[in-house]
Amino acid sequence: MPADDNSAAKSAKTAQPVTPAVLKDPAEGQVPAPRTAASISVAPAKAANGGGWIAFAGAACAALWLGGAGAYLYGYVIDDFAALSPAQLAGIAIFAGAPALLFLLSGLLGRTVARASAQVRSVENAVARLSTPADTLQGEVRQMADAVSLQVGRINTAMDSALARLAAMEEVITHHADSLEDTSKAARERVESLMRSLKGEREKLAEIADSLDDKASLIAAAIQEQGEMVAAAAELAKEKANEGALTLRAGAERLSGAGDETIKSAEKASEILAQRAGSMRELAETLKSRGDGLDAAYLKHRERLAEASEALRKEQEKIAAALDFHKAELATLSKTAGSGAETLRKSAEESGAVFTRAINDAITRASALSKTIESETRLAAESNEAILKRLTETAREAREAATESAERFSGQASAAEAALERVSEAGFEAARRSDEAFQARLREAELLVDKAAKASEEAGETVRKQLADTLEAARKQADHVELMLRDMRSRFDDAPAAARRATLELERALSEGLSKLNQTAEDASESAREIDAMFQARVRHNYELLSDFMLRMGSVAGGRKPIDIAPDEVPDPLNVRRRSSRPSPAPAEDEVQLEARDRVIDDADEDGTSRERPRDERLATQARPEGGWRWKDLLANMDPDEDDEPPAGSPAKRGKRRD
Repeated sequence: MPADDNSAAKSAKTAQPVTPAVLKDPAEGQVPAPRTAASISVAPAKAANGGGWIAFAGAACAALWLGGAGAYLYGYVIDDFAALSPAQLAGIAIFAGAPALLFLLSGLLGRTVARASAQVRSVENAVARLSTPADTLQGEVRQMADAVSLQVGRINTAMDSALARLAAMEEVITHHADSLEDTSKAARERVESLMRSLKGEREKLAEIADSLDDKASLIAAAIQEQGEMVAAAAELAKEKANEGALTLRAGAERLSGAGDETIKSAEKASEILAQRAGSMRELAETLKSRGDGLDAAYLKHRERLAEASEALRKEQEKIAAALDFHKAELATLSKTAGSGAETLRKSAEESGAVFTRAINDAITRASALSKTIESETRLAAESNEAILKRLTETAREAREAATESAERFSGQASAAEAALERVSEAGFEAARRSDEAFQARLREAELLVDKAAKASEEAGETVRKQLADTLEAARKQADHVELMLRDMRSRFDDAPAAARRATLELERALSEGLSKLNQTAEDASESAREIDAMFQARVRHNYELLSDFMLRMGSVAGGRKPIDIAPDEVPDPLNVRRRSSRPSPAPAEDEVQLEARDRVIDDADEDGTSRERPRDERLATQARPEGGWRWKDLLANMDPDEDDEPPAGSPAKRGKRRD
């Protein structure tokens, strides 16, 4: 039939890879021309898989059949294969191999069927997604919005945790500052107690010197009394010499005890300074660990920002592949994302400022504490040096007093010796003995005083060295703490700039993704217009076929011979309705304008109208018998009623408006 030929020709034409033309304004009198489809990069289809176990089962059954049939034939049926003819061997091979081949083919067919069913299911899923693109896109957009809100919540949580850690660090620094202040107070109290103890030792040394003077005066009185009585004088001088020796030994022991106590006090002071140095080292280690913790928190925060930007970028790529007819929603989403990026940037700047202020306060407090510790250490060292000077002067005075007392004792001894020589030669031997004993005691006392002086000098030198070492260690530790604080300050100064750079990169990535999304939306809308134009062309073609069919049905119903019309000469009912509506006046200014796809159809029909008008009139007169049925009657009955609301841009609505 001609209609079938016409439909076949039309379908063959539409099957060609031709894309609709770009829509143009009909006022310019240009007809859209078809253009060849550009090469579109399509992702390779996923290879079909599955059903491997079916093929494996078929192969296994084939192998079992071959093995069982071969064993049966070889063991029970045929004794000698060499005696069989080639035809018999071929028959046995077909008997044994045909079922195995059948099993193998069945397994392969089963695998093919399983893969085909899997492909059919995937095609059905794809068709379902394509049939409802708006729902699919809405779900993906909702997922992206949920992901963005989740990432924003994570970022807010990370910022809150960072602020909480900063507050905790500030509390820890405050606690350490209080502990340092308490330690400095305790050190000051211990130094004062050491000064009081040294002052007590000095008073004790003065008492010892006074007691030595008293004993020397008592010895002189005893020697004068011995001049009156020779025998009693010798014994009395001996007793007094013994008492003086005991007193000197007790004084020497007191001096040695005072030196030991001085050494112990100096050792205590060195231990206190060592504890102070250890506490300063612990403070430096604590500050270092806190700085490392802050660096780790900043790195985690930057990694989370990078993950958030990467997740946003992936979501944008997924959404860009499925966008269709939602340009307004994407614009709203872009504005929301821009405002979110601005909010994120502002929050990052505020957090960086707060972080910088907190770190600067901590550094200022640590610097003040280090200066305070250094000043207190310097004051303690100066006080200890003053105490050592006083102790040295006291030891020197004690040595001078001992030397004077020894000289006084020697003078008194010579006077006593002269008196004894003048008194009696009988008492000379006793006086000589007492003098020797006294000289021995004096030498012992001088030795003890020299030892005490040396011990006090050595103790002073040891204490001075320990204090100098402690002061040097404290100064080195303070320099180390200052270096660490300077490094921390440089790191904290670089932290806001790094956060700002990461925020700018995230904002740039968001802007690029949104621009890509807008471009994709525009491409999708352009493709939608082209698809709509193709759909209108298809509808027009179907309408022409229906017109041809109704024309022939009208001719048959009127009892006339069907009109022979070429396949390319099908009457266009839209042209007839356009001629009937042409004498009508021009539409008003407030009339609704035609859509772009309707203008394309009308513009494409202008040339056909000018060429086919005489033939349409001839066909209309031929198809109008008296009392017969016409195809225009059916078209008139197909017009929508006043109460119906045809879809926007449909040909019925356009014809009704023109009528």
